[in-house]
Amino acid sequence: MAAAGDDVLYVALHEHNEAVSIHRRDLPDDPNPVLDLLASEAAPLQSWFDTAKAYLANGNVRAFRDIIADATSAELLRDMLQFFKKEPVFERMSMFCALAAYYIEAARAARDANERTSLLTEAEKYIKEAESLDTTNGELLPAMARAFLQMARGEQPAALATLKKAERRRHNGHVNHAPVLVQAAIEYSAGHITSAIDLYGKVLRANPHCPPEVRLGIAACYYRAGKVEAAAAAYNRVLELDAGNADALLGLAVIKFGSNDAQEGLNSGLQLLQRAYLADSTHPGVLCALSHFSLLKGEAEQALRLAQIANEGADTDRLRAVSLTLLGRCHHALGDMAAAQYHYAQAIRLDPKAPLPHLGTAQAYLGTGSDPTN
Repeated sequence: MAAAGDDVLYVALHEHNEAVSIHRRDLPDDPNPVLDLLASEAAPLQSWFDTAKAYLANGNVRAFRDIIADATSAELLRDMLQFFKKEPVFERMSMFCALAAYYIEAARAARDANERTSLLTEAEKYIKEAESLDTTNGELLPAMARAFLQMARGEQPAALATLKKAERRRHNGHVNHAPVLVQAAIEYSAGHITSAIDLYGKVLRANPHCPPEVRLGIAACYYRAGKVEAAAAAYNRVLELDAGNADALLGLAVIKFGSNDAQEGLNSGLQLLQRAYLADSTHPGVLCALSHFSLLKGEAEQALRLAQIANEGADTDRLRAVSLTLLGRCHHALGDMAAAQYHYAQAIRLDPKAPLPHLGTAQAYLGTGSDPTN
């Protein structure tokens, strides 16, 4: 079974020389009928993995975990060896790393410290399973999973060291620059912009036809370094490669908003922001920008809806902090000071150095006449 697009799965029927197609939205909540079909047709392990990922995309986490548990069982491994005469090492490794990635992401979202620790321990269990399959220490996936675990635990130096070693590894026999890109992202987050640019440039030199996202990283670095023209050129190059790239459109919009010609910059920036929204109406950064402008226009209810959607889709603590700050400002504008203070506090917890939630908290206390030290 392989994915045709993102929404259709195919199961090859070996005895009938045909295939059954299953649309992702038609997958039954109980995965057992699909698993019975996979087992009866001796589907390759990649088919099981595709099915597991489809269930995860549907939000059925239990089915995702159950399918991978079945697919990595000793019983199925024996069947695979008997039918295909070869152990599906890479596929099993991929599944263990996928489970680890799920638990790492769940840990990032966890608010309770004990729950977070438990989830990361569970992730490490599956990483060790993947590492045990990598008998030559040459496969990239387990090393990347290990690095992400270290990052989730706040062990940045260890993660960088793991990623540096992983540069020499291969992804199922193929060169892959993911370790360098993750190093670049870490350096960027740490404020080491020159190092980040060097790493992104290293990938670009190695593969001039790399995905547009690499140039997005370079553009963000240039912008943060104050090289606005270079950043705009990099964003425009991304749009040449992908005209509907919401990240590049948002980046250019931000640059336009900072233009010396305030009115022209505002008009151009809003046009770019509209294009970004049309390209991806769920993009958290775009939604945060739209929420901000809705607040400026006095449309607090609209701003609140946009900020709520942005917060639900935010995938980093920094972006969550921005959306939570906007939620605080929205509630503040609507006169709900308790909700405003709550969201400002949540934003500060995620990004203690961000000035706006601190300012909002102070204004909320002034508005209510309460004493924050009590």
